[in-house]
Amino acid sequence: MRKISTIILGVTSLVLAVVISAVESGSDGRGRFSNQLLRFNEKSVDSVTLMRGGQTVVMKKIQNYWFFVSPDQERINSNSMEALLDKLNHLIVLDRLESSELSGEMSLTNLGLEGEEVLQVIIESKDDGKSQIDKLLIGRPTPRENSVYAGLFDGKKIKGAAVVNGNPHDILDSPYETLMERQLVNVPPSGLVQISVKTPESSVVLQRNIKTQETTPWILLKPIQAKADQGKVEDLVASILALQISDVASAEDSAMQIPDPLPLDSALIQFRVLGAEKPIVLYLNKFTDPNDDFGPPLLTARISDRPATYQLNSMLLNSFEASADSLRDRRLGNVPEQVLDSIAIVSKRPVSEVFLKANRNQQGVNWAVLINGKQIDANYAKIKQLVDQMNEPVIIDFVENGKPADYGIDPNQEGSMAVAFNFKLPGKVKDDGTMGEPEDFAKVLRLGWKKAKPRRLFANFQGDPHIFELEPGFATLLPTHPIKWRSLSVLSFNPFHLKKITKTVQSQGEIDLIFNKNLGTWDAIRSDGTNVTGSLDRAMADTLRDRLSSLKAIGWNLNVGEGYAALQNPTAVFTIVTRELDPAINQVTDVTRVLRLADSKGIVYGRIDESPDLFFLDRDKFKALIQPLTSFSAD
Repeated sequence: MRKISTIILGVTSLVLAVVISAVESGSDGRGRFSNQLLRFNEKSVDSVTLMRGGQTVVMKKIQNYWFFVSPDQERINSNSMEALLDKLNHLIVLDRLESSELSGEMSLTNLGLEGEEVLQVIIESKDDGKSQIDKLLIGRPTPRENSVYAGLFDGKKIKGAAVVNGNPHDILDSPYETLMERQLVNVPPSGLVQISVKTPESSVVLQRNIKTQETTPWILLKPIQAKADQGKVEDLVASILALQISDVASAEDSAMQIPDPLPLDSALIQFRVLGAEKPIVLYLNKFTDPNDDFGPPLLTARISDRPATYQLNSMLLNSFEASADSLRDRRLGNVPEQVLDSIAIVSKRPVSEVFLKANRNQQGVNWAVLINGKQIDANYAKIKQLVDQMNEPVIIDFVENGKPADYGIDPNQEGSMAVAFNFKLPGKVKDDGTMGEPEDFAKVLRLGWKKAKPRRLFANFQGDPHIFELEPGFATLLPTHPIKWRSLSVLSFNPFHLKKITKTVQSQGEIDLIFNKNLGTWDAIRSDGTNVTGSLDRAMADTLRDRLSSLKAIGWNLNVGEGYAALQNPTAVFTIVTRELDPAINQVTDVTRVLRLADSKGIVYGRIDESPDLFFLDRDKFKALIQPLTSFSAD
């Protein structure tokens, strides 16, 4: 019994499915009498023709782009066209009109489905090699909101007249206005290889190469050959591609006339796109509307790949920067730190040389400065600041056809300076797949001061004819004495290796702080042998140890006379003893460091061990180092 019931239910379901399918698909299988008035494959549509009252508008899809082809040629916005096809494909039937109803007040003429008023939409498609033509009639709006009378036409008579939800008149009554591509210039930014911009005052040509794997940066090709500011070129392209058509000034398709010379408030722009034989030419001209004194500026535009003359509301020409100098790269040059091997600074006055070297190992990069034939840790922050500024826009002006000697940058002139950035580039891959030897490459920046008030700093790169003016503050990044590049870390040790600190401060006396690293405790003994551990502030002793283990100066002293005199009678002396491994003998030994500090006329001078180099210490840091550590008035 259960099997029979199951079979009956299955057959019933199958019959219902067939009936529903037939109702939905209609007798011809394309939804003629379904809930949707018309069904077609939107992606396969390649032509749409609009006919009304003897006027015909033809739209065709050419190479996946839509165009008006008659009566005027024009580009169609793809999104707007997709919206139109979607609307036509989803006209939902609200009420069907039988033949017996189509008379009197409900005649086809009164419904706008025949005569001069009817709008006929012919949709041509090709799907899998099969052609399909659908003829849709759009009539008047019905009393219902957002609905019209519509029907299908088979060439002889109307078929399937109905009231449909959805009113395409908002698009179809003025197709050029609603569907026309409003973006004036339709050029892919990624495919641009050349841009030329000409105004009454200037003319520039920008170019780049597009290769399979990469795109080279924009360069200025004319009137000079120089690096272009990539951001400004991108902004220029973006502002041009953003131009929107507000109106068609003239639909007449005539030859494009470019006045020569160009009038004021005009620009001629030419684009070359990769793979295109002909360039796209755009002519913009400012237009004054005599009836509008307060509206935005108006431009008229002609472009070579569109037929009409257009009107734009745009401020482009008011803020148009098209001179070579405005588009030049104001950075000194790309200095990639990852392949930077050394920096050499040579000065003519005073005569000096600085050599900075990058030492690379598995742990990273350590920079050193050469002082008296020895490599000493360099101030990496200062090197980083110089490299960063080389990659920042520090050029404030350009000099055309200048002579280096007139700007103080001739290498033989007193006061000139040269900075060589030496790179170690990775070797090229050999035929066998192995890497070749690293290649050396150098960029030499020459600087000098022009005698003027105020003094002005100029520079150029060796082998490059272009001279430019720099911000005067750039010279402060290039101290010419090696010690100015020395690391500001003047004292460094591992706190857990500490054995003893002897602190001697004028007016406080001397105290030994003995550290037990296993227990993390302190013993404090005064110079007379008195044990004052009980009155020791252990937290302050820990702080003193930590401050001394990573002591940094604020600068190095070149005028050593006053500093040496002050350090003859130091304000404070710290003797630090640590237990460290001596790699030369592979044994742990005592290492002693002596820090001398002198407070003289508000300046704190410092010196480590017997080093001849003196440094300046921050005064607040000095006060923190000498404060008492015990409850007694003297340590």
